[in-house]
Amino acid sequence: ASPSRPRPSLPTPTLPPGGWSRRLLMNSHFSNEQDNDETFEQILYAPTNNPALPISHALEKLREEIVLKGIPATSQEEEYLLRVESKSTTRGKTWKILLGAHEITFQEYMDLVALGQSSSHSKIEDDAFRTFASDSEFCARVQQCKLVRVLNAVIHQAERKRSRDQVVVYVQGMNAICGIVLLELNEIDATALLLALLEKHCPLYLNSTLDSVYIGCMLVDQVLHIVDVDLFKFLSKFKLSGQIYCFPWLLSLGSCWSPHSEAVKLFDFLFAKGVHWIVMCSVARVVSLRADLFASDRPMKVFQKLPPYDATENICEAKLFWSKLSSQQQKVIEKHPYDACSAMEDWE
Repeated sequence: ASPSRPRPSLPTPTLPPGGWSRRLLMNSHFSNEQDNDETFEQILYAPTNNPALPISHALEKLREEIVLKGIPATSQEEEYLLRVESKSTTRGKTWKILLGAHEITFQEYMDLVALGQSSSHSKIEDDAFRTFASDSEFCARVQQCKLVRVLNAVIHQAERKRSRDQVVVYVQGMNAICGIVLLELNEIDATALLLALLEKHCPLYLNSTLDSVYIGCMLVDQVLHIVDVDLFKFLSKFKLSGQIYCFPWLLSLGSCWSPHSEAVKLFDFLFAKGVHWIVMCSVARVVSLRADLFASDRPMKVFQKLPPYDATENICEAKLFWSKLSSQQQKVIEKHPYDACSAMEDWE
């Protein structure tokens, strides 16, 4: 059995009331080389430095820069400020910009926390108890009580805004996503970002039926058949479909791939390019295991013990495979996180 962390009490978060600003673009420190810092800063601060610049143009430029080069690595100073002063990192604040996350005030978050346990609390607590429990570095940076507070707050807020025919529940996978997000964002900003994912970017990934996750697994099969038919046939011989081996990958948007330093780079790309790209990144992940899979008489064991994840290599392969698809197939993948019903019907 995997090691578990002791269940802590859930104290009220010690967040400074004056520590939250509605401005997403704030002074930050980068650890990359100076020329890359200046380039990223110029693009990130473009709307502030040039008020006449259309926001849509600035956002598109920012997306292009991130897809091409990624986001500068979080410095030790930023990690310290997040841990001690609850200041979100530049990477985390950039994620919020990319997803169009609405600001939540300190008082609004405290009101959500004051509501206590949500309807999904028991599931949240059980999953938080296991989230990356064997990773001592993660456990030191993201306490279980933070995961529980944020996820309960997300469910409370989502339930407030739901329509009559909409059921809001916590689903497994949100805990892993939340864990990676809390490596870069304070609790308030993490709540805002998760709500943006839940409401706007992948609503059918994070609902009770997991419609888009199942469709995403089917799309992995379809794309794999196009880009590597021999590997597809090999896996089919062992009755290994995407739903069997990559369901948790899609459900967690790849946050289950270690190390976490690479998972955050994957989030950079997904939030800049679109979360639907988790399908292509999953296909690329499978193909990267090709030699090990063909050499094994029990290929499922290969999926159960993955080698360390390399985000740069994985994303590069995903882009290459994307170019092998027709425009119609690309459109199906693009819309599947929010339109699962018609996705497979439109596949050529």
